Amino acid sequence: MDSILYSLEQSPGLVASNIFIVLLVFLMMRRSLISPRSIRSSYRFFVTLLLFIFVLFSFWGSDWFHYRTAFLNLRLGYAGHIENIYVWISQHLAYDYLSFRFVIWGTALILLLLTLKRLSINYNLALLFLGSVWILWFSYARFSLALSLVFWGIALIYKPWKTKTVSYIVGLSAIALSVFFHKTALFVVAITLITMVFKNMYSKGRIYLLILLTPVIIGGFRFFIKQYMAIDFDDAEDEFLIARGQNYLLRGFSKIGIGTRIQRILEIAPYYLLTYQCFRIQSSPRYKRLPPDISFFIALLFLMVFVSSLFLLNIDLNTSVIYIRFMRFCCVPAVVLMSYFWENSIYRRLNRWTYLIALMGTGYTMLYSLYIAIK
Repeated sequence: MDSILYSLEQSPGLVASNIFIVLLVFLMMRRSLISPRSIRSSYRFFVTLLLFIFVLFSFWGSDWFHYRTAFLNLRLGYAGHIENIYVWISQHLAYDYLSFRFVIWGTALILLLLTLKRLSINYNLALLFLGSVWILWFSYARFSLALSLVFWGIALIYKPWKTKTVSYIVGLSAIALSVFFHKTALFVVAITLITMVFKNMYSKGRIYLLILLTPVIIGGFRFFIKQYMAIDFDDAEDEFLIARGQNYLLRGFSKIGIGTRIQRILEIAPYYLLTYQCFRIQSSPRYKRLPPDISFFIALLFLMVFVSSLFLLNIDLNTSVIYIRFMRFCCVPAVVLMSYFWENSIYRRLNRWTYLIALMGTGYTMLYSLYIAIK
């Protein structure tokens, strides 16, 4: 099996197989868009299986093939820019590349599905939005496991399992452990802790305070970037991310084509549309009736998008790579909030447009990957 995996090269057929999976997930789960949102258990099981297949065989981007090469180095004890925990996993928990991906991306997906089941959202809707849109970026790089640990920890804290004490200990431990699986998880952990302290950060008074503190935040970013440029921001990026670490960040400009610009707009726009909905709902009477876990994710997404967007200011460095990476951390909150807003008919028209643009973004990205493979 391992010899077969190492003989594979990105091809139109392999990319098309990923497109087929996403299309099949949408077709099987689309009934969840309409009340009563019931889906056959056999369909739900099959979709879950498809999601596992997608993360194990994520051929649409070049990362799958880059990590295949990196796995051999990890087995020899050479980590390079990859966290040391992956050396241990490759040597003790994996016997080939496929099992390596199952341990990392498979565990990440299991934790994510447990998170979605625990939260106050419709699970069928969550599966649809995850499988038809955001599974693309969740399968994209190794930060998926770090993200899943953070959001699983949040779910345990705000929807306790057994006793609150046990849930808090396990939840906070999962959040803390996430930084060992990806250095940039420090960003998500920091935003999570800030959100826990200031749950109403997005209220008008707090927004003004956040704006006033922007120069301080930018100063902190400058220090962070200069001190920790060894942090890997590219993860053997696919065709859309042409950056390469510190050298790229020290350049004064970046060159991306019109195709990449369109992809970026379609990918990022849903996050801003959801953030706008989060901002609006805080002044609505229904806001006080929101479940605690949902109100937390509203604050979390707002802060993640706000802080990520500050990287567009460039702060003397070309930080567009950091911006796009941190925005992609919003994929899980996006699934959660899309599911809740859609189920409860909150900003129905805007929510439909958000989903439509998100679908277009995923479709465009995968079709562009297919075009590159054919070319």
